[in-house]
Amino acid sequence: MTWNDREICKIAEHRLFIDCSSASLGHYLELAFGPFRERVADYTDAADMNIRIDEGFGVPFSGYEVAVSQSNDGVVFARADYRITADTAYYNVRIEAFDGFSLKHALLQLYSAFITNREWGLLVHSSCVLKGERAYLFAGPSGAGKSTVVRHSYPRPILSDEASIVKIESGRVVAFNSPFRSDIHASSGSEAHPLAGIQFLRQAPRNRRLLMRSSDGLLKLLTTVFHWAHSPAENAKALRLCKRMVGLVPVYDFHFVQNESFWEEVM
Repeated sequence: MTWNDREICKIAEHRLFIDCSSASLGHYLELAFGPFRERVADYTDAADMNIRIDEGFGVPFSGYEVAVSQSNDGVVFARADYRITADTAYYNVRIEAFDGFSLKHALLQLYSAFITNREWGLLVHSSCVLKGERAYLFAGPSGAGKSTVVRHSYPRPILSDEASIVKIESGRVVAFNSPFRSDIHASSGSEAHPLAGIQFLRQAPRNRRLLMRSSDGLLKLLTTVFHWAHSPAENAKALRLCKRMVGLVPVYDFHFVQNESFWEEVM
């Protein structure tokens, strides 16, 4: 597919113009970003980032290691199956990807770098679920139970099952619908939802939610943020954002049973 030149993607508060003529990569874009498409009169004025996507770079996925290089002109993120070349403001970007899987990871990495660079917010490796009007993050290493939480959360709306988008403001943290998903396809919507808690998952025989100290919560959060270190300045931005986040949102050690009963502890 070819993306229409008057359609852009709105992710959270950002508008991305994506120029892609590859049918196979366009298929991934339609699945992941279709619900986020938006028509505008003039994308050149509306876009926060202009992204050119080309197919045919590199080799099939062989590992998650990313090489990063930075100069006065911009930054390059390179993995065996994709390469991202961006200017210093992340306004003009080129992505070269081997396939849809590669493109997914490239876009996730790009958006994380973009929002961290602007100190707007973070992309957190977690699921995110709405209860009423408030959002709750469920984080942890692979196998901790993020997918289990999503599976037992219906009919509550799912904002993310893999990479949660959070904006860190002066007095609050809010979460947005995320297109960066593993199994659950996103629906449309770009509303901001107050983040009420961060739960670090631990499977257990009974449900308990224990408040953590901010310092311990910060250490946990740092392990879950999608951030590829490439300069002291960008690393400092990510750390500042994490500190602000745990200062505004309670962090819990969440012992949970793998059924819907865990929601009784979430309030």
